[in-house]
Amino acid sequence: LRDASQTVLLAPEALASTTPGSGAASSEELLTAAQSLLDAGRAAEAVTMLELVCDKEPGRVDALLRLAGAYRETRHWTQAEATVRRVLNMNPLHQEASAMLVSLLMERQRYDEAIITLEAASRANPLDLSSWLTLATLQHDLGELPKALTALEAASRAERQNPLPRILRAMVLQELGRTDP
Repeated sequence: LRDASQTVLLAPEALASTTPGSGAASSEELLTAAQSLLDAGRAAEAVTMLELVCDKEPGRVDALLRLAGAYRETRHWTQAEATVRRVLNMNPLHQEASAMLVSLLMERQRYDEAIITLEAASRANPLDLSSWLTLATLQHDLGELPKALTALEAASRAERQNPLPRILRAMVLQELGRTDP
């Protein structure tokens, strides 16, 4: 194991052998090495290590999300989406995975799917202000102002102390030519 500034982070035999007690790198060592590669902008190399961790520990959410991010950086969209959906299948309320999926869908201009995902996340956790605001923003950007207004009203209910939903709601009302309270 070496740091990110050096060419080799793990010897090939450490990657090849995953038998406990065989001198193979632990999941923690692999994750550390993979993160060093990601930090160094070497996502393609990190994918191999992250895949090993996810094979060893299929329920390890932090590794799965890093793997999805590495797939995304290497423009392997299908694998990135499948990996995020794997996390959401384990925990449908995982906010980081939901946000990553929405971001992936929007990046691929799959707006209808992003809206469906945001609506599901908002219904699952009606107090999640970020889901409501993201949904309202996307609907606004797509020109669906009445739907954006509905999402902003839900956002206001989700977090009454936060003035942002009310401010955005007033802006949408102005765009609609309305002055409702």
